[in-house]
Amino acid sequence: DNPKTMKNTKDAFDDTSEKHGKIRKEKINKITRSIAVLISAIFGFLIVFGTRKDVGQKDTVPILKAKSAVRAGVNSSGRPFHKYDSNQPDEDVWLAEKDKRTPKLDVLLLEEDVFFLEEDVRRLDSQVRRIKSTPNVIMETDKEGIVAVLLLQEATRKLIDAKYGGGSVLNDPFRVSLDLEFQDTIPDFQENGSHGSLLFEMAPATLLPHSVYTFLEVARNFKSGAFHRNAGHVLQATVHQVPVENLAFQEYSDKFPHQKGTVGYAGRPSGPAFYISIQDNTKNHGPGSQQDHNPYEADSCFGKVIEGFDDVAVKRIHKMPGNGFIMDPKKQVIIKSMTILVPQSRDGQETQYIPWRQQY
Repeated sequence: DNPKTMKNTKDAFDDTSEKHGKIRKEKINKITRSIAVLISAIFGFLIVFGTRKDVGQKDTVPILKAKSAVRAGVNSSGRPFHKYDSNQPDEDVWLAEKDKRTPKLDVLLLEEDVFFLEEDVRRLDSQVRRIKSTPNVIMETDKEGIVAVLLLQEATRKLIDAKYGGGSVLNDPFRVSLDLEFQDTIPDFQENGSHGSLLFEMAPATLLPHSVYTFLEVARNFKSGAFHRNAGHVLQATVHQVPVENLAFQEYSDKFPHQKGTVGYAGRPSGPAFYISIQDNTKNHGPGSQQDHNPYEADSCFGKVIEGFDDVAVKRIHKMPGNGFIMDPKKQVIIKSMTILVPQSRDGQETQYIPWRQQY
């Protein structure tokens, strides 16, 4: 009841209220500024990525429309991806007419073609994996599985053509060269040194597109690897830190069997590890092999050694110290690099090959 005490209490209450008021005001201002920054960032993103000026075009290209269509499972004209055809200029309304394109614009449009086709292949690849994982399903006889595989193969052929070019169009196979390093543990190191190389020729992309594309992706993303298995029938290699999945299904053709000198994928599911057959493995790795439940399933055979089989693979890699899987890295044959070679032009009857270079 003391007036002085009551006044002091009121003053203290007023000071506290004022202090809390300032704190609340600062918090509100901070939140308001954050919201303003967020809105500005969103508008900036839409301005930069929502439209793009391309050389040779007066109007902007609505990229966001195309990419949102990918998430919806159709292209921007509303058609399913597996019907996408990059050769039709009206397939997507945002593409410029062909006669208005410049070389730089063609590169930009190629990038968009590859983007759509990669999404198409990923979607179909997932469908195949889902069907294959179903208990008791045999992909080679299951109707849904057969259709899914055919769609994936067709989409992959288009992707190979758009991304790597040449092979499926010219009907000439791609090639991949391997640069090898032999370590001083190899018996003939003093005589033949550390260097060696192999040249693989892929199966036709029209015949085994899923397997060929997988190995092209292995080569494109290659970081390191080694031949680490020395068996009586195969020389097997592993690749490290390659962002490539194993095969979605065991793609195989009796037109490209596991003959001596061919290259196939190891394991179940197969890949990306691969092996060179140093004997005829048509039966060992052909249909019905490596497992008991599926008489049609085989290792995928996707290439052949066209240079270095006798003098490098058989005479040197096969002489790695040890049998079976060689766990000591110092006794393995190192794969230093892989280079994709694409058919460029024909000189008479001979096709010229050049290193592949990404165009976008």
